[in-house]
Amino acid sequence: MSGGPISLVGAYERDNFGDLLLGLVTRDLIGRPVRWTAPTTGDTDHLLGAEVVAYPQEFADRPQGAVWLVGGEVGGVTLRGMLRYNSLATELTDTSGLEHPYLLRPSQFAGTADRPFVVNSAGISGVLRLKPMDAAMARASLREADAISVRDPRSSRLLEEWGVEHLLAPDVVHALPRVHPVTAGQEDAVVVQVRAKDTERLTPAGLAELLGSVPGLSGLRVRMFVAGTAPGHDSTEHYTEVIAAYREQFPAGSIELIPTRDPFELAEAIATSRLWIGTSLHGRIISAAYGVARVSLNVPKVNRYAAHWDPAMPYGVEIAELTTAVENAFRADPLSAVGLSEQAVANAVRLATLLDEAGDAQAPRSERRAASRELLAAECAALQPPKPPRPPQPRVPLLRRLVRKARSVLPR
Repeated sequence: MSGGPISLVGAYERDNFGDLLLGLVTRDLIGRPVRWTAPTTGDTDHLLGAEVVAYPQEFADRPQGAVWLVGGEVGGVTLRGMLRYNSLATELTDTSGLEHPYLLRPSQFAGTADRPFVVNSAGISGVLRLKPMDAAMARASLREADAISVRDPRSSRLLEEWGVEHLLAPDVVHALPRVHPVTAGQEDAVVVQVRAKDTERLTPAGLAELLGSVPGLSGLRVRMFVAGTAPGHDSTEHYTEVIAAYREQFPAGSIELIPTRDPFELAEAIATSRLWIGTSLHGRIISAAYGVARVSLNVPKVNRYAAHWDPAMPYGVEIAELTTAVENAFRADPLSAVGLSEQAVANAVRLATLLDEAGDAQAPRSERRAASRELLAAECAALQPPKPPRPPQPRVPLLRRLVRKARSVLPR
């Protein structure tokens, strides 16, 4: 790798603790200077301890050391979706230079055209939901990568169909105990996180009644966990209503809101609890990494991940099944997936090693990216066939055209 920090690309333009941890864990594992970049600027500088810059402007003409896409469910994200999730998004947000928000093409930018590019912990099967032109650009990005690891089997099968070399590996956040060990013992607490749309469906009062009625939660302090404050994530307002309803219905119980937005402190809240219940994928990953019992509510992304990497603990759970799921979680071995941490560490170290390239590595990369650009151009041409030629117009004799023009300017 040539000089300069590694540019980490991720969803840093919004407050979602899992996306932020993807970058923080990556930074600490590889132990190198990094620059934080996202599709647009955002409001997370205070959570990362450094400025987040928009990569289209950063990469346009400033040479980078290397580019590392830190992961997440990036495949199916559109520009409109990215802006909707960005808590600072306005009609004036600059999206120039963006093809796909997170699956950038290094060859598109002068500063990254010949730089190493790795992708880790990505979920990319959502590309299948994109419009054909957007999907073609996403495929081109992945073809340009020097190394790719994906975190779920469906993404792996898709890359196999495309003939893109890759590795299936657990999410890098499983490595969190390596870079952020937690020594405190487990508290008599259950950490609960529910997406805003699910809280709204259940109603805050209904969720409060459920949490106070599950026998397995009796005697546990309930701690409401905000996974993300950006639009479309969790609702602090809903949680406030849940807490008020719970205290009214169960005055002898204990419930509180976890106030911190620091990603590591949020992880500690999970690591020191006895049980996790939630819809967040990274909530489950963190509880698995620290050996905490866990119940994942029914979310397809979480279901797919848990079925492959962490099947011993309940997942795909409907709210009506929560009592049984909690009982099963406490019966199962909470340490069943802690071994994934070492796999995640080994994968990140492998990718970091690839950045220390030999001097002759640039030629194959340039050839591969040139071939990818040619293929993308062909795909785009096929998706946008040239317009049919206009039928020939009858020619009007010159004398008749002159007469018409003269009549149009003469007084009537």
